[in-house]
Amino acid sequence: MQKNAGRLGVQLGSPELKDQFRELLEKVYESHGQVVILIDEYDKPIIDYLGKANSQARENQWVMKNFYSVVKDADPYIRFFMLTGVSRFSKVSLFSDLNNLHDLTMHKDFSDLLGITDEEVSQYMEDYLLNIASYQKITNDQLQLKIKEWYNGYSWDGEKFVYNPFSLLVFLSQQTFRNFWFETGTPAFLLPLMKAENFYKIENLKVNESSFAAYDIERVRLLPLLFQTGYLTIKEKETHRFTLDYPNREVRESMQQYILGDLMFEDPAFTTNSILNIQDALFANNVPQFIDAVKELFARIPYQIFISNKEAYYHSLLYICFHFLGNYTETEVSTNMGRIDTVIHTPGDIYIIEFKLEEPASVALDQIRNKRYFERYISSRKTIHLLGISFSSHEKSVAGWKEERILPE
Repeated sequence: MQKNAGRLGVQLGSPELKDQFRELLEKVYESHGQVVILIDEYDKPIIDYLGKANSQARENQWVMKNFYSVVKDADPYIRFFMLTGVSRFSKVSLFSDLNNLHDLTMHKDFSDLLGITDEEVSQYMEDYLLNIASYQKITNDQLQLKIKEWYNGYSWDGEKFVYNPFSLLVFLSQQTFRNFWFETGTPAFLLPLMKAENFYKIENLKVNESSFAAYDIERVRLLPLLFQTGYLTIKEKETHRFTLDYPNREVRESMQQYILGDLMFEDPAFTTNSILNIQDALFANNVPQFIDAVKELFARIPYQIFISNKEAYYHSLLYICFHFLGNYTETEVSTNMGRIDTVIHTPGDIYIIEFKLEEPASVALDQIRNKRYFERYISSRKTIHLLGISFSSHEKSVAGWKEERILPE
Protein backbone atom coordinates (compact mmCIF):
# COMPACT_ATOMS: atom_id res chain seq x y z
CA MET A 1 0.00 0.00 0.00
CA GLN A 2 2.76 2.44 0.94
CA LYS A 3 4.80 1.76 -2.20
CA ASN A 4 1.79 2.29 -4.45
CA ALA A 5 0.85 5.44 -2.56
CA GLY A 6 4.36 6.86 -2.97
CA ARG A 7 4.45 5.98 -6.67
CA LEU A 8 1.12 7.74 -7.24
CA GLY A 9 1.98 10.79 -5.14
CA VAL A 10 -0.41 10.38 -2.23
CA GLN A 11 0.10 9.96 1.52
CA LEU A 12 -1.65 7.40 3.74
CA GLY A 13 -2.39 8.15 7.35
CA SER A 14 -4.32 5.03 8.37
CA PRO A 15 -2.47 2.37 10.44
CA GLU A 16 -4.63 -0.61 9.41
CA LEU A 17 -4.15 -2.41 6.09
CA LYS A 18 -7.85 -2.40 5.23
CA ASP A 19 -8.14 1.35 5.92
CA GLN A 20 -4.98 2.04 3.91
CA PHE A 21 -6.53 0.28 0.91
CA ARG A 22 -9.72 2.34 1.16
CA GLU A 23 -7.75 5.56 1.64
CA LEU A 24 -5.48 4.75 -1.33
CA LEU A 25 -8.48 4.18 -3.62
CA GLU A 26 -10.17 7.40 -2.54
CA LYS A 27 -7.10 9.65 -2.81
CA VAL A 28 -5.90 8.23 -6.13
CA TYR A 29 -9.40 8.68 -7.51
CA GLU A 30 -9.42 12.30 -6.40
CA SER A 31 -6.03 13.08 -7.97
CA HIS A 32 -5.96 10.78 -11.01
CA GLY A 33 -9.47 9.47 -11.69
CA GLN A 34 -10.73 5.89 -11.57
CA VAL A 35 -8.15 3.21 -10.78
CA VAL A 36 -7.23 -0.17 -12.27
CA ILE A 37 -6.43 -2.91 -9.74
CA LEU A 38 -4.43 -5.94 -10.93
CA ILE A 39 -3.62 -8.73 -8.45
CA ASP A 40 -1.66 -11.83 -9.44
CA GLU A 41 -1.65 -15.04 -7.36
CA TYR A 42 -4.21 -13.63 -4.95
CA ASP A 43 -4.47 -17.01 -3.20
CA LYS A 44 -0.77 -17.63 -2.47
CA PRO A 45 -1.07 -16.71 1.25
CA ILE A 46 -3.66 -19.50 1.54
CA ILE A 47 -2.46 -22.31 -0.73
CA ASP A 48 1.08 -22.19 0.73
CA TYR A 49 -0.44 -23.58 3.93
CA LEU A 50 -3.09 -25.97 2.62
CA GLY A 51 -2.73 -29.50 3.96
CA LYS A 52 -0.45 -28.41 6.80
CA ALA A 53 -1.33 -29.01 10.43
CA ASN A 54 -1.67 -25.38 11.42
CA SER A 55 -4.22 -22.59 11.27
CA GLN A 56 -2.15 -20.22 9.14
CA ALA A 57 -4.29 -20.72 6.03
CA ARG A 58 -7.44 -19.82 7.96
CA GLU A 59 -5.77 -16.83 9.61
CA ASN A 60 -4.52 -15.56 6.24
CA GLN A 61 -7.97 -16.05 4.78
CA TRP A 62 -9.51 -13.71 7.35
CA VAL A 63 -6.83 -11.08 6.71
CA MET A 64 -7.56 -11.26 2.97
CA LYS A 65 -11.33 -11.26 3.46
CA ASN A 66 -11.06 -8.13 5.57
CA PHE A 67 -8.79 -6.50 2.97
CA TYR A 68 -10.97 -7.30 -0.06
CA SER A 69 -14.15 -6.15 1.69
CA VAL A 70 -13.09 -2.60 0.81
CA VAL A 71 -13.83 -3.31 -2.85
CA LYS A 72 -17.53 -3.92 -2.13
CA ASP A 73 -18.33 -0.23 -1.61
CA ALA A 74 -15.64 1.18 -3.90
CA ASP A 75 -17.37 0.91 -7.29
CA PRO A 76 -17.19 4.69 -7.98
CA TYR A 77 -13.39 4.61 -7.65
CA ILE A 78 -12.67 1.47 -9.71
CA ARG A 79 -12.49 1.34 -13.50
CA PHE A 80 -11.31 -2.27 -13.73
CA PHE A 81 -10.50 -4.98 -11.17
CA MET A 82 -8.84 -8.29 -12.11
CA LEU A 83 -7.20 -10.99 -10.04
CA THR A 84 -5.69 -14.36 -10.90
CA GLY A 85 -4.84 -17.44 -8.88
CA VAL A 86 -4.80 -21.23 -9.00
CA SER A 87 -7.67 -21.81 -6.57
CA ARG A 88 -11.29 -20.85 -6.60
CA PHE A 89 -12.43 -20.18 -3.06
CA SER A 90 -16.07 -19.35 -2.56
CA LYS A 91 -17.12 -15.72 -2.44
CA VAL A 92 -18.66 -16.27 0.97
CA SER A 93 -15.37 -17.45 2.44
CA LEU A 94 -13.14 -14.80 0.90
CA PHE A 95 -14.74 -12.04 -1.11
CA SER A 96 -17.54 -11.02 1.23
CA ASP A 97 -20.51 -10.58 -1.06
CA LEU A 98 -18.67 -9.16 -4.06
CA ASN A 99 -21.55 -10.03 -6.37
CA ASN A 100 -20.06 -8.07 -9.25
CA LEU A 101 -17.09 -10.44 -9.62
CA HIS A 102 -17.22 -12.62 -12.74
CA ASP A 103 -15.22 -15.85 -13.05
CA LEU A 104 -13.70 -15.88 -16.55
CA THR A 105 -12.04 -19.30 -16.26
CA MET A 106 -14.53 -21.11 -18.49
CA HIS A 107 -16.14 -18.14 -20.22
CA LYS A 108 -16.41 -18.84 -23.95
CA ASP A 109 -15.21 -15.37 -24.95
CA PHE A 110 -11.93 -15.79 -23.05
CA SER A 111 -11.04 -19.40 -23.84
CA ASP A 112 -7.90 -18.41 -25.75
CA LEU A 113 -7.05 -15.26 -23.79
CA LEU A 114 -4.13 -16.98 -22.05
CA GLY A 115 -1.62 -19.25 -23.72
CA ILE A 116 -0.30 -19.27 -27.29
CA THR A 117 -2.46 -20.52 -30.17
CA ASP A 118 -1.38 -22.55 -33.21
CA GLU A 119 -2.01 -19.50 -35.38
CA GLU A 120 0.31 -17.38 -33.25
CA VAL A 121 3.03 -20.04 -33.42
CA SER A 122 2.81 -20.10 -37.22
CA GLN A 123 2.67 -16.32 -37.54
CA TYR A 124 5.39 -15.24 -35.13
CA MET A 125 7.72 -18.21 -34.65
CA GLU A 126 8.22 -19.64 -38.14
CA ASP A 127 11.93 -18.73 -38.33
CA TYR A 128 12.61 -20.43 -35.00
CA LEU A 129 10.76 -23.56 -36.11
CA LEU A 130 12.64 -23.81 -39.41
CA ASN A 131 15.99 -23.55 -37.61
CA ILE A 132 15.02 -26.15 -35.00
CA ALA A 133 13.65 -28.54 -37.66
CA SER A 134 16.93 -28.27 -39.53
CA TYR A 135 18.91 -28.83 -36.31
CA GLN A 136 16.84 -31.89 -35.37
CA LYS A 137 16.87 -33.19 -38.97
CA ILE A 138 13.10 -33.49 -39.26
CA THR A 139 10.51 -31.70 -41.38
CA ASN A 140 8.74 -28.60 -40.14
CA ASP A 141 5.43 -30.50 -40.05
CA GLN A 142 6.98 -33.28 -37.94
CA LEU A 143 8.43 -30.69 -35.57
CA GLN A 144 5.11 -28.91 -35.08
CA LEU A 145 3.33 -32.19 -34.32
CA LYS A 146 5.97 -33.03 -31.72
CA ILE A 147 5.78 -29.56 -30.15
CA LYS A 148 2.01 -29.94 -29.91
CA GLU A 149 2.38 -33.33 -28.23
CA TRP A 150 4.73 -31.87 -25.61
CA TYR A 151 3.46 -28.37 -24.87
CA ASN A 152 -0.02 -27.81 -26.35
CA GLY A 153 -3.35 -29.13 -25.08
CA TYR A 154 -4.66 -26.63 -22.53
CA SER A 155 -8.33 -25.86 -22.98
CA TRP A 156 -11.19 -24.28 -21.04
CA ASP A 157 -13.96 -25.16 -23.47
CA GLY A 158 -12.83 -28.42 -25.13
CA GLU A 159 -12.62 -26.66 -28.49
CA LYS A 160 -9.78 -24.14 -28.45
CA PHE A 161 -6.38 -25.43 -27.32
CA VAL A 162 -3.31 -23.38 -26.45
CA TYR A 163 0.37 -23.84 -25.62
CA ASN A 164 2.00 -23.22 -22.26
CA PRO A 165 3.94 -19.98 -23.00
CA PHE A 166 6.72 -20.73 -20.52
CA SER A 167 7.48 -24.20 -21.84
CA LEU A 168 7.13 -23.24 -25.49
CA LEU A 169 9.48 -20.26 -25.21
CA VAL A 170 12.08 -22.22 -23.24
CA PHE A 171 11.92 -24.94 -25.91
CA LEU A 172 12.46 -22.39 -28.67
CA SER A 173 15.53 -21.20 -26.80
CA GLN A 174 17.03 -24.60 -25.92
CA GLN A 175 15.80 -26.39 -29.08
CA THR A 176 15.51 -29.68 -27.17
CA PHE A 177 12.35 -31.47 -26.02
CA ARG A 178 12.41 -31.61 -22.25
CA ASN A 179 10.05 -31.52 -19.32
CA PHE A 180 10.36 -27.85 -18.39
CA TRP A 181 7.17 -28.00 -16.29
CA PHE A 182 8.97 -30.31 -13.84
CA GLU A 183 11.55 -27.61 -13.18
CA THR A 184 8.85 -25.13 -12.13
CA GLY A 185 7.82 -27.40 -9.24
CA THR A 186 4.53 -28.98 -8.22
CA PRO A 187 2.36 -27.17 -5.64
CA ALA A 188 3.26 -28.78 -2.34
CA PHE A 189 -0.35 -29.15 -1.22
CA LEU A 190 -1.39 -31.42 -4.12
CA LEU A 191 0.47 -34.64 -3.30
CA PRO A 192 -0.75 -34.94 0.33
CA LEU A 193 -4.33 -34.47 -0.90
CA MET A 194 -3.85 -37.10 -3.63
CA LYS A 195 -2.32 -39.53 -1.15
CA ALA A 196 -5.12 -38.98 1.39
CA GLU A 197 -7.73 -39.84 -1.25
CA ASN A 198 -5.58 -42.45 -3.03
CA PHE A 199 -6.42 -40.50 -6.16
CA TYR A 200 -3.70 -41.15 -8.73
CA LYS A 201 -5.64 -42.22 -11.83
CA ILE A 202 -6.46 -38.82 -13.21
CA GLU A 203 -6.63 -39.57 -16.94
CA ASN A 204 -9.79 -39.48 -19.04
CA LEU A 205 -12.08 -38.46 -16.17
CA LYS A 206 -15.79 -37.96 -16.91
CA VAL A 207 -17.22 -35.20 -14.70
CA ASN A 208 -20.18 -32.82 -14.58
CA GLU A 209 -20.24 -29.07 -14.10
CA SER A 210 -20.49 -29.30 -10.32
CA SER A 211 -16.96 -30.76 -10.24
CA PHE A 212 -15.61 -27.27 -10.88
CA ALA A 213 -17.57 -25.64 -8.07
CA ALA A 214 -15.83 -23.28 -5.65
CA TYR A 215 -14.80 -24.60 -2.24
CA ASP A 216 -13.82 -23.45 1.19
CA ILE A 217 -10.50 -23.98 2.98
CA GLU A 218 -12.03 -26.53 5.33
CA ARG A 219 -13.33 -28.57 2.39
CA VAL A 220 -10.57 -28.50 -0.18
CA ARG A 221 -11.56 -30.52 -3.25
CA LEU A 222 -8.81 -32.18 -5.23
CA LEU A 223 -10.36 -32.28 -8.69
CA PRO A 224 -10.89 -28.50 -9.04
CA LEU A 225 -7.36 -27.92 -7.77
CA LEU A 226 -5.86 -30.27 -10.37
CA PHE A 227 -7.83 -28.43 -13.04
CA GLN A 228 -6.97 -24.95 -11.79
CA THR A 229 -3.26 -25.71 -11.37
CA GLY A 230 -3.01 -27.01 -14.95
CA TYR A 231 -2.53 -30.74 -14.33
CA LEU A 232 -5.92 -31.46 -15.84
CA THR A 233 -7.64 -29.69 -18.69
CA ILE A 234 -10.89 -30.03 -20.63
CA LYS A 235 -10.43 -32.34 -23.60
CA GLU A 236 -14.11 -32.67 -24.55
CA LYS A 237 -17.34 -30.95 -23.57
CA GLU A 238 -20.88 -32.20 -24.12
CA THR A 239 -23.56 -29.89 -22.67
CA HIS A 240 -22.83 -30.10 -18.93
CA ARG A 241 -20.48 -33.10 -19.08
CA PHE A 242 -16.72 -32.81 -19.43
CA THR A 243 -13.77 -35.11 -20.12
CA LEU A 244 -10.67 -34.12 -18.16
CA ASP A 245 -7.15 -35.34 -18.90
CA TYR A 246 -3.52 -34.30 -18.78
CA PRO A 247 -2.97 -31.44 -21.26
CA ASN A 248 0.14 -32.94 -22.82
CA ARG A 249 3.14 -35.21 -22.46
CA GLU A 250 5.12 -32.69 -20.42
CA VAL A 251 2.49 -32.33 -17.70
CA ARG A 252 1.71 -36.06 -17.60
CA GLU A 253 5.37 -36.98 -17.12
CA SER A 254 5.88 -34.26 -14.54
CA MET A 255 2.94 -35.32 -12.39
CA GLN A 256 3.71 -39.02 -12.67
CA GLN A 257 7.33 -38.37 -11.75
CA TYR A 258 6.22 -36.53 -8.63
CA ILE A 259 3.74 -39.25 -7.72
CA LEU A 260 6.37 -41.98 -8.18
CA GLY A 261 8.81 -40.04 -6.04
CA ASP A 262 6.18 -39.65 -3.34
CA LEU A 263 5.24 -43.33 -3.39
CA MET A 264 8.87 -44.45 -3.42
CA PHE A 265 10.01 -41.87 -0.83
CA GLU A 266 12.63 -40.59 -3.26
CA ASP A 267 13.51 -37.34 -4.92
CA PRO A 268 11.32 -37.31 -8.06
CA ALA A 269 14.38 -36.62 -10.21
CA PHE A 270 15.75 -40.10 -9.38
CA THR A 271 12.63 -42.13 -10.16
CA THR A 272 13.16 -42.17 -13.93
CA ASN A 273 15.97 -44.71 -13.67
CA SER A 274 13.62 -47.31 -12.19
CA ILE A 275 11.20 -46.87 -15.08
CA LEU A 276 13.97 -46.97 -17.68
CA ASN A 277 15.27 -50.24 -16.19
CA ILE A 278 11.82 -51.78 -16.67
CA GLN A 279 11.54 -50.42 -20.19
CA ASP A 280 15.05 -51.58 -21.17
CA ALA A 281 14.36 -55.12 -19.95
CA LEU A 282 11.12 -55.37 -21.93
CA PHE A 283 12.65 -53.94 -25.09
CA ALA A 284 15.48 -56.48 -24.74
CA ASN A 285 12.87 -59.25 -24.40
CA ASN A 286 14.41 -60.20 -21.05
CA VAL A 287 11.58 -61.18 -18.69
CA PRO A 288 13.82 -62.20 -15.73
CA GLN A 289 15.51 -58.78 -15.93
CA PHE A 290 12.07 -57.14 -16.04
CA ILE A 291 11.01 -59.02 -12.88
CA ASP A 292 14.22 -57.94 -11.13
CA ALA A 293 13.50 -54.30 -12.06
CA VAL A 294 9.97 -54.55 -10.61
CA LYS A 295 11.40 -56.12 -7.43
CA GLU A 296 13.84 -53.24 -7.12
CA LEU A 297 10.98 -50.77 -7.46
CA PHE A 298 9.05 -52.29 -4.55
CA ALA A 299 12.15 -52.80 -2.43
CA ARG A 300 12.45 -49.03 -1.99
CA ILE A 301 9.14 -48.64 -0.19
CA PRO A 302 9.51 -48.50 3.61
CA TYR A 303 8.24 -51.78 5.03
CA GLN A 304 5.81 -50.27 7.55
CA ILE A 305 4.25 -48.03 4.89
CA PHE A 306 3.64 -50.91 2.49
CA ILE A 307 2.17 -53.23 5.10
CA SER A 308 -0.24 -50.64 6.49
CA ASN A 309 -1.36 -49.55 3.01
CA LYS A 310 -0.55 -52.61 0.92
CA GLU A 311 -3.57 -52.50 -1.40
CA ALA A 312 -3.27 -48.76 -2.04
CA TYR A 313 0.49 -48.83 -2.57
CA TYR A 314 0.44 -52.00 -4.65
CA HIS A 315 -2.15 -50.70 -7.11
CA SER A 316 -1.03 -47.08 -7.19
CA LEU A 317 2.65 -47.79 -7.71
CA LEU A 318 2.04 -50.37 -10.44
CA TYR A 319 -0.44 -48.13 -12.23
CA ILE A 320 1.81 -45.06 -12.22
CA CYS A 321 4.92 -47.08 -12.99
CA PHE A 322 3.53 -48.64 -16.16
CA HIS A 323 1.57 -45.60 -17.22
CA PHE A 324 4.82 -43.60 -17.00
CA LEU A 325 6.11 -45.64 -19.95
CA GLY A 326 3.76 -43.52 -22.06
CA ASN A 327 2.75 -44.57 -25.55
CA TYR A 328 4.15 -48.07 -25.07
CA THR A 329 1.65 -48.99 -22.38
CA GLU A 330 -2.08 -49.53 -21.95
CA THR A 331 -3.44 -49.99 -18.44
CA GLU A 332 -6.76 -51.48 -17.36
CA VAL A 333 -7.68 -52.42 -20.93
CA SER A 334 -11.35 -53.41 -21.25
CA THR A 335 -12.31 -56.49 -23.31
CA ASN A 336 -15.59 -58.35 -23.75
CA MET A 337 -14.36 -60.87 -21.15
CA GLY A 338 -12.89 -58.56 -18.52
CA ARG A 339 -10.18 -56.01 -17.94
CA ILE A 340 -6.46 -56.54 -18.56
CA ASP A 341 -4.16 -55.03 -15.94
CA THR A 342 -1.41 -53.94 -18.34
CA VAL A 343 -0.46 -54.32 -22.01
CA ILE A 344 3.03 -53.19 -23.05
CA HIS A 345 4.02 -52.82 -26.69
CA THR A 346 7.62 -52.99 -27.92
CA PRO A 347 8.79 -53.04 -31.55
CA GLY A 348 8.75 -56.84 -31.73
CA ASP A 349 6.64 -58.02 -28.80
CA ILE A 350 3.44 -57.49 -26.83
CA TYR A 351 3.29 -58.22 -23.11
CA ILE A 352 -0.12 -58.99 -21.58
CA ILE A 353 0.39 -58.78 -17.82
CA GLU A 354 -1.94 -59.73 -15.00
CA PHE A 355 -0.97 -59.00 -11.38
CA LYS A 356 -2.20 -60.78 -8.26
CA LEU A 357 -1.66 -59.97 -4.60
CA GLU A 358 -1.37 -62.92 -2.20
CA GLU A 359 -2.33 -65.37 -4.99
CA PRO A 360 -0.14 -67.70 -7.08
CA ALA A 361 1.19 -66.48 -10.42
CA SER A 362 -0.59 -69.43 -12.05
CA VAL A 363 -3.94 -67.85 -11.14
CA ALA A 364 -2.97 -64.67 -12.99
CA LEU A 365 -1.78 -66.63 -16.03
CA ASP A 366 -4.95 -68.77 -16.05
CA GLN A 367 -7.05 -65.59 -16.07
CA ILE A 368 -5.25 -64.33 -19.20
CA ARG A 369 -5.76 -67.71 -20.90
CA ASN A 370 -9.35 -68.35 -19.83
CA LYS A 371 -10.56 -64.85 -20.71
CA ARG A 372 -8.55 -64.90 -23.93
CA TYR A 373 -7.11 -61.43 -23.39
CA PHE A 374 -4.61 -62.11 -26.16
CA GLU A 375 -7.12 -62.49 -29.01
CA ARG A 376 -7.34 -58.80 -29.90
CA TYR A 377 -3.56 -58.74 -30.44
CA ILE A 378 -3.16 -61.84 -32.62
CA SER A 379 -3.26 -59.78 -35.82
CA SER A 380 -0.28 -57.68 -34.69
CA ARG A 381 2.15 -60.31 -36.01
CA LYS A 382 4.27 -59.86 -32.91
CA THR A 383 5.30 -62.38 -30.27
CA ILE A 384 2.69 -62.17 -27.49
CA HIS A 385 3.89 -62.79 -23.92
CA LEU A 386 1.25 -63.91 -21.42
CA LEU A 387 2.74 -62.97 -18.07
CA GLY A 388 1.22 -63.67 -14.66
CA ILE A 389 2.94 -62.01 -11.68
CA SER A 390 2.27 -62.69 -8.01
CA PHE A 391 3.08 -60.20 -5.25
CA SER A 392 3.50 -60.90 -1.55
CA SER A 393 2.76 -58.13 0.95
CA HIS A 394 4.80 -60.00 3.56
CA GLU A 395 7.89 -60.14 1.35
CA LYS A 396 7.01 -56.76 -0.17
CA SER A 397 8.14 -58.11 -3.52
CA VAL A 398 7.39 -60.41 -6.44
CA ALA A 399 6.61 -63.86 -5.03
CA GLY A 400 6.52 -65.63 -8.39
CA TRP A 401 5.84 -65.32 -12.09
CA LYS A 402 4.80 -67.50 -15.01
CA GLU A 403 5.05 -66.84 -18.72
CA GLU A 404 3.72 -68.34 -21.93
CA ARG A 405 4.36 -67.13 -25.47
CA ILE A 406 2.22 -67.04 -28.57
CA LEU A 407 4.42 -66.83 -31.66
CA PRO A 408 3.26 -64.93 -34.74
CA GLU A 409 1.87 -67.11 -37.51
